[in-house]
Amino acid sequence: MFDFIKIQFTIGNITAEKVQSYVPRFITQQQADEIIGGVERK
Repeated sequence: MFDFIKIQFTIGNITAEKVQSYVPRFITQQQADEIIGGVERK
């Protein structure tokens, strides 16, 4: 699920707020921080 969410965030289909809403059900807070902080958005 982590990879799917990361891809969706990278291509702009979901927002940072939506990523946060997946904690802790689908991903951990650390994974959410990695997705939000580790991806360059244009």
